[in-house]
Amino acid sequence: MNGYILESRRILESDIWKKPPMYFKVWHYLLLHAQYTEYRGMKRGQLFTSINQIREDCSYHVGYRKVKPTKKEIWNILEWLRNPHEGNDEGNSRETMIVTTKGTHGMLITICNFNYYQDPKNYERNNEGNDEIPTKELRRERQGNNINEEREEREEKRNARAREGEAPRDADRKVIPMPEEIRQKLDKAIKEV
Repeated sequence: MNGYILESRRILESDIWKKPPMYFKVWHYLLLHAQYTEYRGMKRGQLFTSINQIREDCSYHVGYRKVKPTKKEIWNILEWLRNPHEGNDEGNSRETMIVTTKGTHGMLITICNFNYYQDPKNYERNNEGNDEIPTKELRRERQGNNINEEREEREEKRNARAREGEAPRDADRKVIPMPEEIRQKLDKAIKEV
């Protein structure tokens, strides 16, 4: 399997991030197996699978033992993805994440808003209402001072002073303390002279 999916950092603020890890794993399974382009009658963002297939593909190993989620766990996760805000006091303010259609040997799952979230154009600019500054420039702006940048600035100042004929400052010089053994030998040699 080749390709990739895009994932917004806003997922850290979403409800699925607060759920047990299997919810996130199943959600990623669905995203990764969804059609990227129309193929064999399925539209972009759709996949045909079954609960047993999801169980098998989302299993994991603990040592040599293979652990599979139960059918009920997968069913509950799919149910939550269909109605993520059911039972909340917020009401149904947001859309569902998936829509399922029962089939003969499985189900057709359609991921809602797949086209929007998997379009790289939606991630090219920052999302904070400042559309004039591209993301790369904003990233440079937000990054703190780099050690190399500070060193380059010091060297630049030193070179500018040297061009102007100023003597180097002590702050520009790196002072290395002399080992005590060498200092004693030097003192002894100076006294003899």
